[in-house]
Amino acid sequence: MNENRPPFFLELEGYEAGHSAAESLTNSLQTAQCATENGQTWDHRSGLRIACPIAGDAHADVPFALVNGGKEPITVNHFSRCIRLAMGTARPQDMLLHYFGCCWQAEYQYHCLSFADADIVPVSVHPVVKSFSLCSAGAYTTCTFYPFLAVENRESGELCFLSFEPTANWRIEAGVQDGYVYIAAAEIDARHLGTAKRLEPGERYVLPRVLCGIVCGGLDAAVKALIRLRRRGEGKPFPVVFNDYMNCLWAQPCAEKTYPLIDAAAEAGAEVFCIDDGWQYEVGADRTARLGDWEYSRTLFGKEGFAGVIRYIRQKGMIPGLWLEMEVAGENSRVYRQEDWFLMRGGTRVGGGARAFLDFRKPAVRSYIRKKVRDYYQMGIRYIKNDYNDCIGNSGFDGIEYTRAVRSFYRELREEFPDLILENCGSGGLRSDYGMLRIFDVQSTSDQEIAANYPSIVQGALAMLLPEKAGIWAYPFPHLYDDFYGNRDLVPESYDDESVVYTMLAGMCGALCLSGRIDRATKTGKERIAQGVKLYKDIRAFTARSYPSFPNGIVRIAEKHKPVTVLYTNERESQALLFVWRQEGEAEIDVPISSKSAVCIYPAGASQAKPEADRLTVRLERPYTARLFKLTI
Repeated sequence: MNENRPPFFLELEGYEAGHSAAESLTNSLQTAQCATENGQTWDHRSGLRIACPIAGDAHADVPFALVNGGKEPITVNHFSRCIRLAMGTARPQDMLLHYFGCCWQAEYQYHCLSFADADIVPVSVHPVVKSFSLCSAGAYTTCTFYPFLAVENRESGELCFLSFEPTANWRIEAGVQDGYVYIAAAEIDARHLGTAKRLEPGERYVLPRVLCGIVCGGLDAAVKALIRLRRRGEGKPFPVVFNDYMNCLWAQPCAEKTYPLIDAAAEAGAEVFCIDDGWQYEVGADRTARLGDWEYSRTLFGKEGFAGVIRYIRQKGMIPGLWLEMEVAGENSRVYRQEDWFLMRGGTRVGGGARAFLDFRKPAVRSYIRKKVRDYYQMGIRYIKNDYNDCIGNSGFDGIEYTRAVRSFYRELREEFPDLILENCGSGGLRSDYGMLRIFDVQSTSDQEIAANYPSIVQGALAMLLPEKAGIWAYPFPHLYDDFYGNRDLVPESYDDESVVYTMLAGMCGALCLSGRIDRATKTGKERIAQGVKLYKDIRAFTARSYPSFPNGIVRIAEKHKPVTVLYTNERESQALLFVWRQEGEAEIDVPISSKSAVCIYPAGASQAKPEADRLTVRLERPYTARLFKLTI
């Protein structure tokens, strides 16, 4: 790129990003007024200094900062970090946008759009002013889109990517300027997000991290580069977690059901047993809006009580885990009476009913939640699944400061309890930005309940998250939501071994989170589950040091006619792992990869694969079946 061009866009008070005739950032007067001598600090005549850890578009894992070096306050209306890629002579149809949409139970859904289809095309003698943007408001940072965007120049073979790590409101824009494509990511954006930042003299504001770069090899190469930047070496394999929520107890644990599940989880080979929501309620009591007190039930777990369940989990050789939702309190909880503990907007608590938001900028709130965690830690809890099932909405810059306080609290927990494993959940994957995953050990990828829909989510999650931090459900013998709440009992015989393999391979592809009524599994079903868990333990170190790619493309949930494939490889080893799911398409699946041999390892020997010069042919006779192959490449 042109080294004289700042790696950011800037607007100060009185100016907006773009203007009335242009939606893009390219009309930025304030950006043009910045100057530098070394490419690492840029000075604006107002006294604002932009501290850049690097010059140009090189990869960086150090955030930018804004410093008011003047004598008067400065209000920043827009600041975005950007990366640029030369267009050359590429036509709009040769420039591709790659991004991932998200919503509840349909996270990480891949989309590809050409500049022509996005209307980023010349329409006059003047510069192109059309742009493409992804935007999110509130602390559900991945509820609408994942904060990632890539632009590929198919003529040159180059692709530039940008991954943003916001705390709340964010916007990413792609457009063209002076023969370059740019991608710009903003947290401060008064025009689109309502987030202007006032800097007092001498004040320094650290901006969210950005990971970006330019690669050749398409989206798979960008995924690999991003994983390498985040790992900085080999990843850490994750333990097998059994969680009693999904397609299992649905937040209604009790002694009669929990103890058999502990036995079954231990028999299957689980290393963590996590009690999900419901452990804090009394038998027959009203559960409405009582989150926040975090006191365990005295009546659910029999004569040995809650402490007895924790002891039993340990006796079975597993780590005890517990579900919490630390940031909220319900209006019927005792905590709710502490009126000055809550986040306020316009004089009113943010949230309500089941979930009003505690303000973690207040020392009393931090002290209260820390004590609750400490109490359960002392009881033996070493795994916490922390959930986030509502959103603060767009609270402007106050919301950003609030969410930064929340994250600093979680960092403090890490320091106080270094052996406490922390899972991040946000109604599944709705707060799965990598800023959270710098703090947490694993990310719940989805609340998706239907096994047939999960492989698509698996692919997107592996593209956007570290594979070893992508917590993926496997729920053989599922007691489905409608059946559970419709008082229809599970019929184990309605699920055969192929259904077990299909869902197990989803979990084994990332960090395995086991659930389902495995205590009621058939004899052969239990064997398949145990085989899958054992194999996961054998392969997890390999996947944690390898890189996923998607030989047959990344498939959306609705594209049931397409197969789903994930290939794990690394440069140092001649072995590879290939996960294959047949959905509703043809029985014969051609995977466009070259290999010397292919052996089916789950279920062992169940299928054959035929290696050819440029493809591997797999045949799966039934729809909704899956296989795992070990390849020599």
